[in-house]
Amino acid sequence: VHGIIIMQGKVASNLGILKERIVQALRKTTKTNQTSILAVSKLKPANLILEAMNAGQVHFGENYVDELYEKATSMSTAIHWHMIGHLQTNKCKKLFAIPNLHLVETVDSLKLAKALNKIAMERAKKLSVLVEILTSDEGTKTGIPPKDAPSLVDAIINECTNLNFAGLMTMAKIHDVKSYRLVYNLRGSLAAKYGKKTEELELSMGTSEDFEDAIVEGSTQIRVGSVLFGAREYTTPH
Repeated sequence: VHGIIIMQGKVASNLGILKERIVQALRKTTKTNQTSILAVSKLKPANLILEAMNAGQVHFGENYVDELYEKATSMSTAIHWHMIGHLQTNKCKKLFAIPNLHLVETVDSLKLAKALNKIAMERAKKLSVLVEILTSDEGTKTGIPPKDAPSLVDAIINECTNLNFAGLMTMAKIHDVKSYRLVYNLRGSLAAKYGKKTEELELSMGTSEDFEDAIVEGSTQIRVGSVLFGAREYTTPH
């Protein structure tokens, strides 16, 4: 309880500071002219999420389907929820029970894409997805290797009629500028291939530790938790 009391009132000011840092980073690049904030609310209590929302934050990201479902069904429907954790096919149906699910950022296999598409077709829904690119060799990171990404994107666009390919996401090592450049260039080649403007495709990369580097390399969305909410985790995952 003590930790929550300390954090109350801080989220709004943290958000203001974060926005100013984003503005400063955008001045250093020509690769993007705007970057949105995805507030990573994993293991954060509802009161902190509400404080961020009251300060103008709309998009929130969760790592666990069960936690996402619990929050989404008990909190404001004005929130746009993003799934940013590794997604197993047996959890896909539960995602579709969330009416304000905005984006699934972690599609990394054709099997997962087809599972999501099948349920979307059954429910007569359209689902926007990002393809997650593997840029780290740490072993704990998920994603599809860059060389295999074009074929997955092609399958999503041409075979998964109820999925909308909305861009790319990566969880690179902190300050891994080389990986950010690789994913930026991959987005450019995919946009050209499918006749889209580059800025039509989201580029989700960068965290609390290195979001300025990611913005300079073209990130259109940063996924940040600790710079907004503080580092403390309040509950255990399911």
